[in-house]
Amino acid sequence: MLIRQSEELEKEQKNIVEKILQECSEVKVAYDLTQLFFQMFRDRRPEQLNSWLLKASSSTLPEFRNFAKGIKYDLDAINAALNFEWSNGQTEGQVNRL
Repeated sequence: MLIRQSEELEKEQKNIVEKILQECSEVKVAYDLTQLFFQMFRDRRPEQLNSWLLKASSSTLPEFRNFAKGIKYDLDAINAALNFEWSNGQTEGQVNRL
């Protein structure tokens, strides 16, 4: 429920998510960063990447700081994913599986 868009959730699910977010500030930070990240990719907005990286890098959650650090190492690939509609993800997935 925490990675889906709010519009995709049923009313009861929305209430549960809201309750969780009110009760735990760390989950709220993770939720906000995750929603921003997915929205950036759904809308293909590469101009938001630097802002997201700054927020993730300065968050209190080490998982997001490490994730942002990893993105910075492969920034060209992330920018390509945001800028271009095509991807070699299927090919890479098959190669990795083999």
